[in-house]
Amino acid sequence: MICRSLDYYMLVMCFVVTLPQRCRTELPPPPFNLSYEWIDPFFIRLTWQAHPLNPNCSLKYILHAPHKTLGFNYSVKECKLLVTDLNSNVTLTLKTTASTWPSRCPYEGSNPVSIVVPRQVQLVTDFKFFLYPPCDGGSSQTPLCGQQATWTPGNGTSGLSVSYRLCDQASDKLSLCQDNSSGLQQGCHLTGLQRKEKVCILFRGTVEGRALNQTFKRFPHKHIRTFPPNVSVSEQEGRLKISCSMPRPAQTHGSTASTTASATAPQ
Repeated sequence: MICRSLDYYMLVMCFVVTLPQRCRTELPPPPFNLSYEWIDPFFIRLTWQAHPLNPNCSLKYILHAPHKTLGFNYSVKECKLLVTDLNSNVTLTLKTTASTWPSRCPYEGSNPVSIVVPRQVQLVTDFKFFLYPPCDGGSSQTPLCGQQATWTPGNGTSGLSVSYRLCDQASDKLSLCQDNSSGLQQGCHLTGLQRKEKVCILFRGTVEGRALNQTFKRFPHKHIRTFPPNVSVSEQEGRLKISCSMPRPAQTHGSTASTTASATAPQ
């Protein structure tokens, strides 16, 4: 009885030891020479090289970037990425992965490679971007019509200039932001933009003798503000009269509309 048990055990062990090696999985070859270059103030070009393709496999690349994951064919060796709002370092991770077909492909899983885009020096702080309702049928250029950007200059920042463009346009289409500053907080007025277009904003300035950039990306339709109320105070028969007028966007050029509420209080 003991001999029969030993014979069975030896048979099982022999079967396990002689399993075909092709049942084991391997890691697909990772990309190498991963690097990037700035092609304009907002976009980088990420490039890499690939190992020769296994004829039994269908491979592709997966790129993990902040807030997105992108897939590329194995023949692709570069991609263009929008990189803004660099308040901290940004890590980009690229890996090779195999499809489940054909079944002879021995690869499973991958070894990722990463590269870091360093943070930008903060030329400005407290940056805000707002879209206000159109004024005078959308044709007026008064300070509270259209898009407004405000900020506070950072310590040691000098020579600030602000420009912008739609993020999907060519890099030579930058427009200068019209200055609208007052006091310590500075601001400017952006024109010619639509609510659902992605806007790229570029600050150029100098800190300790170094010329630097700081960039932002905003979606106007996610930052809508209404006009502040018009408040006036007058005296009538020994009482103070407070009037509040809520402006509304005009439907035609030159027309105005408002809703007025008033209250009185003793002096």
